[in-house]
Amino acid sequence: MKNVLNLIVLFTATLSLSCQGQSGFVKIDESEIDTVKLKSVQKLATDILLAQKRGTYYQLTSEQATAAMVEGLSETVQKSSHIQLKQLFGAFKEIKFHSLMENEQRFRVYRFKVVYESDADVEVRAVTDSAGKLAGFFIKPWNDSL
Repeated sequence: MKNVLNLIVLFTATLSLSCQGQSGFVKIDESEIDTVKLKSVQKLATDILLAQKRGTYYQLTSEQATAAMVEGLSETVQKSSHIQLKQLFGAFKEIKFHSLMENEQRFRVYRFKVVYESDADVEVRAVTDSAGKLAGFFIKPWNDSL
């Protein structure tokens, strides 16, 4: 099942961020996290997953995401990914913030643990650019390190 999970990636935007072995990302201390931005990113990730759960999709806007993400996280991509995720894990239940990482280019990786009906360890990585726009959205097996 881990091999199948490794193949699931919703979208890999122009930011080639596999994160495993990626140098330059440092963890942001919880006391330094902008809670307004965190809540905004968490809401966006939740809205995307809930739309998929309902059988629809979440239409990103240019205010929320980069042009590559608006185009790349299309209805087709979201619906086909949801079918695969539902077969593997069951229905989406909730999302919980875990940590925030940042690199010198000010790309931020918000890591969330995702709860599905199954007991699989799954995470969402929502990547924002220096302007705070969604630049990557990944659903992958949980890994304690970035």
